[in-house]
Amino acid sequence: MNPYNILSGIHKNTPFLETSKPCVRELQEGLKKGSGFEMTYGRPAPECDFFGDYRPKRCKKGLMCHCVDEEGERIFGTALHQEAESMNCNCSRLVSHQQALGVHEAHRLRCLGNGNLGPLQCTDSYCFCLKEDGSLDGPPVPRRSSLHSLPCFKNDQRHDDAMTPCIRELFKFITMEKELWSENNTVIVGIDPPSCDPDGSYAPKQCKTDRCYCVRPDGRPYDNQDTIPRYTTEEKEMTCSKYCCSDCLREKELLSKAEVPMTMLIRTFLHYRCARNGNYLPLQCTTSSSCRCIDKDGFQNSPDVMVSERHRLPCYRKEYDHYFREQIDELE
Repeated sequence: MNPYNILSGIHKNTPFLETSKPCVRELQEGLKKGSGFEMTYGRPAPECDFFGDYRPKRCKKGLMCHCVDEEGERIFGTALHQEAESMNCNCSRLVSHQQALGVHEAHRLRCLGNGNLGPLQCTDSYCFCLKEDGSLDGPPVPRRSSLHSLPCFKNDQRHDDAMTPCIRELFKFITMEKELWSENNTVIVGIDPPSCDPDGSYAPKQCKTDRCYCVRPDGRPYDNQDTIPRYTTEEKEMTCSKYCCSDCLREKELLSKAEVPMTMLIRTFLHYRCARNGNYLPLQCTTSSSCRCIDKDGFQNSPDVMVSERHRLPCYRKEYDHYFREQIDELE
């Protein structure tokens, strides 16, 4: 079945088809290429809303789903494919707009890991509950009072659970910054606050002084992973950056720890290689008979070729060969 048949039943005068927005253009280009265009591990056919914008969720078949903005760019929010049915990414999109408006990350909405709206929200002074549609679920309560009266506050939670380790560390830095400025007009230099994701966990990319590196949600660096010099091209290209979590390391770890059946898709994905800065390596050779190019989000964007023919791929670089020594050695 052609994944782009969604266009075939729409009248040519429908406003949706007249738009020049990227989502509709991508759909139209896919329709021209035909049913063979969608690759096994490739980017799926885009889903556009009535206005021609990308719908908020995009999935890797049988693997996981992530949130995208109206332009189709990846934003915060990831879930296993089996758990993504209720994923709406509403919070992630709102936070993306807050970020564009310059709202400090300490004062943005709190999301769940899948990009949905978190039920418990707190400002500097108050905490309150929100329903899935964003409406208030009961009156706010002072932050320093007991939160147990809030319907969304679970009985097994501690009062300080409203503050995650990353948010707590961030607020500590902000408080110190304000105190030094008010007392001595002193500006903090040389100390970097943590970067927190919208769910309150540590963002995938952290920087300290002159180095940047990728971390797990709890802030622990990955083993045997390089740190990258700050303010370099390689650092700027780190796709584990805030709110654009196409992080190869995190996605592989998420799937490796998931209690799901080990399908061929998952097994192949777990063989993908990550570059030293945490990005997906553009070239992937998962067996001695299968090499392909992938994009920054891990989607296949070239046909498969034999390992011996990898030089023909547009993403091939000689320096990538050491990642696939095992597959190459099988040919020798």
